[in-house]
Amino acid sequence: MVAEPTKSEKRLRQKAWIVKNATSLLLALVGLTVLQLMLEVARNGSDGAAAVLATIGGGALLIAPFGSRLAGVLKIGPVELNLRERAMAAVAAAPAELVNGILPLLESRRIGVEQVVMPHGGLTLTSPSLGFMRQDLKVAVVGVRPPGQSDWLTGGEISDLELPAGSLLLVAGPRDALPELRKRVADVAAPNP
Repeated sequence: MVAEPTKSEKRLRQKAWIVKNATSLLLALVGLTVLQLMLEVARNGSDGAAAVLATIGGGALLIAPFGSRLAGVLKIGPVELNLRERAMAAVAAAPAELVNGILPLLESRRIGVEQVVMPHGGLTLTSPSLGFMRQDLKVAVVGVRPPGQSDWLTGGEISDLELPAGSLLLVAGPRDALPELRKRVADVAAPNP
């Protein structure tokens, strides 16, 4: 006997379908937009530019149906765009309780999650110079990843952990506090030896 999917599982599948097909939809939109621009450029007499735009727009339209199958990493500056594959694999492998616990964070427009790099080593999350995170900005550090490690540390083990320079902090809290958080963490002074 197969159990009927729960409401949250159905919602998760719907979102996975949207995410899976978003690349195709985006490629089709880009292709059509570039072809529209190509028509405008051609009307103004720039045949060379129109040919380049036709190639780009046509190419985007040709690969649009296969967009959901595209894989790999597109790197733009420090951002890697392989998040869809990582997220889908993590959700598929995660227990339902974990997914149900994380979904409210993903669905909320008020809550934001950010990775912040510690510029200096020697501080702990309980150091007075980092007190502004909890007290002023009302954010919580939910995980720490020391440099060179692939696993995140969480819970009570991170409170008194001496953070090496370059440690990543996974922080959750009000979305509007996150820009201020990045600025203030970058301005934290190194501890006195």
